[in-house]
This record gives sequence, C-alpha cells and structure tokens, in this order.
Amino acid sequence: MYACGEEVLMGRLSMGLFECLGEEYPEVLGSVIGSIRSIVNVIGMSKMTPPIRDLLPRLAPILRNRHEKVQENVIDLIGRIAERGAD
Repeated sequence: MYACGEEVLMGRLSMGLFECLGEEYPEVLGSVIGSIRSIVNVIGMSKMTPPIRDLLPRLAPILRNRHEKVQENVIDLIGRIAERGAD
C-alpha cells in the first residue's frame, strides 16, 4: 500500500484498528496490535492517525494481558514508538 502511495488509506486503516483495541479475543487483539505496529513502521509517527499521544494510553492496560501474542506485539510496538520518539 505504501509503495502505491496510499498513505492516507493506511492512516484510515490505523484509525479503524485503533477502535478495535478493546477486542476481547487475545489472538485477534495481538493481530490488531501487530498491524498497528506495521503501520507505524511504514508511515511514521508524525503521519499516524490517531496520534501516538492517544495510542499510548490505550496500550497501557493491554500490557496486563497474559496472552503471549498480545504481550509480544504490544511490547514491540511501545519499543518502536520509544525508538522513533527519540529521533
């Protein structure tokens, strides 16, 4: 999608995924977080919709989730945000 210049569409997709962060099933939640992570990597934090300042408070309670896939993806996403935030 990025190669085709569809950054706006990726921003809309991230907004839809942001709304799914309340997902009940851990496998689905882990995939949603992984998708958000991929979008952050591709379009960057400055073009992210919703902004990172709105995303991080939603991720904090998810850290308590005991499912391996959820923990792995949320920690990786927060780590990438921290790395890119320092730049």
